[in-house]
Amino acid sequence: MKTLKKAFIISFIFNFIALSLFGFLIYNKGGISYLADKAAQLPELVQRTWLNNSSKNTVSIPPVSEKPLNLTTIKLNTPEMDKGRPLMQVLKERKSERSYADQPLSLQDLSNLLWAADGITRADGRRTAPSARNMQQFDIYIVMKNGIYVYAPISNELIPIVEGDYRKNAGLDAYVAAAPVNLIYVADLAKLKGTTDENAKILLANLDVGFIAENVALFCTSEGFASVPRLSIDKDTLSKILKLRPEQKIILATTVGYRK
Repeated sequence: MKTLKKAFIISFIFNFIALSLFGFLIYNKGGISYLADKAAQLPELVQRTWLNNSSKNTVSIPPVSEKPLNLTTIKLNTPEMDKGRPLMQVLKERKSERSYADQPLSLQDLSNLLWAADGITRADGRRTAPSARNMQQFDIYIVMKNGIYVYAPISNELIPIVEGDYRKNAGLDAYVAAAPVNLIYVADLAKLKGTTDENAKILLANLDVGFIAENVALFCTSEGFASVPRLSIDKDTLSKILKLRPEQKIILATTVGYRK
């Protein structure tokens, strides 16, 4: 009994000191108003932590040592949200086009295009394109004249993968090599949880890529760009160029550019 009483007294003294110290620190920081301010920031802090740590929102890229030396990360412009034409009109006019002007996309147009494809729309990291169980398994690789980049939606950047003009490797059709931009949609099957069946994962990827590709098609129609989604890809060769892991699979591509 004496031992229990002694333990209770020690515990009481310890907690009293701890609470007193906590109260003193809070008082110096601003008291109740300080606590209220921190409480108001809590939802934003939780969301930011989720975005930074969620495997859904990470970009699958090669190790740092494999990045090209002569290309730098490109910071994209803020996407313009006040553009576009009526949806019903865009749906009516959407078509595949295979002739492109010899002109690179402006940084603003590229920013708008990639955000429309699969950019972040909400604080919890959800995207313009839906995905099964919100797995967000796709990375978008951008093949341009100076090199290949991967789109990082959170930081709104293009991360360099390899230097050089690989447009001829982005597809089997002749027009692909002349177009300013080829988007390669790569599914990271490691992000698809709930099954170990690769065929099931590929089926989900085939479903989800359609949403991204249609976003691109509708955006291009709205902005007056030419575009065509396509399966004509030497996937084995391009996978090596992109330095993909075995779990990363090329599913589809879209060629984009200004109309000729």
